[in-house]
Amino acid sequence: MKVLFTQNKVNESPKGWIFMHIETDEICTVIHTSSVFDPYPELYVWLGKIRDSHLPAKMVINEEGRGVELIAESTETDLLCFRIEPWMSYEDQTRLKIFIERSNLVSAFTNSIIEFIDLYYQRSRWSSSDNLSNINWHNLLTPENTAYDRWEQRLALYGGGEDRNAQEAQQHRQKYLTVTQKILRQFIADLSTSLLLAVYGRPIDAYKLSSFYENLITDLAVNEIDLHWYQERQSKIHQEIGELDFSGHRHPAHIYHERQARLETLQVGQIVDGKVHKIRPDGVFVDIGGCFALLLNSAISHDPIDDPKQVFRRHAWVRAIITWMDIEKGRVLLSTADLEPQPGDMLIDPLAVYKRAEETARNRSE
Repeated sequence: MKVLFTQNKVNESPKGWIFMHIETDEICTVIHTSSVFDPYPELYVWLGKIRDSHLPAKMVINEEGRGVELIAESTETDLLCFRIEPWMSYEDQTRLKIFIERSNLVSAFTNSIIEFIDLYYQRSRWSSSDNLSNINWHNLLTPENTAYDRWEQRLALYGGGEDRNAQEAQQHRQKYLTVTQKILRQFIADLSTSLLLAVYGRPIDAYKLSSFYENLITDLAVNEIDLHWYQERQSKIHQEIGELDFSGHRHPAHIYHERQARLETLQVGQIVDGKVHKIRPDGVFVDIGGCFALLLNSAISHDPIDDPKQVFRRHAWVRAIITWMDIEKGRVLLSTADLEPQPGDMLIDPLAVYKRAEETARNRSE
């Protein structure tokens, strides 16, 4: 089995994608990895579990509009079974199935990633958050026997599974993270927040949030961590800082650069995944990663809808199709109605609509 990672060239669109080519003697399949749903921290954990024989090992890669699940399972022989199955897609056929030695599977992925980073990787065409080259992939090539719980802790710290099921991800963190690790995860999140506060013209609030953790190293050194106190104090500081919605506080140049980079990855007729950012009486603003798109009430369902809260809640996952774009003005219109197999399905079971989104779109285009 061979694995190859590629990107579009400088003069090619779109940005924000890395293509994972997996080839066997019988078949070749390509997985489109999106910077909006960056899979690489979780891929590191998945490969680590395989290396250390913690099987079955499973992970989902969201390809924006559909996805795949990577599955590695034990067999009755020394070989493991590696499969690529469709996830939330109209497809029902296994995309790849092969029996392979555990070490060969890990080295095929890992060596290819390392070679890609060293020779071909263009960060500016991927993401401003460089999770790919900031991971120590070489560590996977060393023989270790890391405990299962350690890998689950790493997955929880990475936030694995958050885009698919926020409730299960929260339960996963509660189960596997120690008190210290929960505080460190809060610290990582607040560090990012304080940087955003500083960039977007709120330096006093940035210092207030970052200085809260000045004693953290001391508490860690003497093993005097009080999770309850940290959570209460953090909550109080967040209340003092106020709303952390940066969409109205960003530097105009930064907004434009981020929005244009994302728009270059989009086109009319494309199915995209996102999260509900704001619910208004006339529709829903959806964060599709780097820019916001509008889903009007009339485009939610073919059946009449009076209030979008009948279907959506804030931060809920949305899968929709782009119906109109103005790249210069940064405007995008979405539709979920155009993905309904039958009128009114969005009011009954949105997840069923999302699962059949690609199939429905394809049938209507024919």
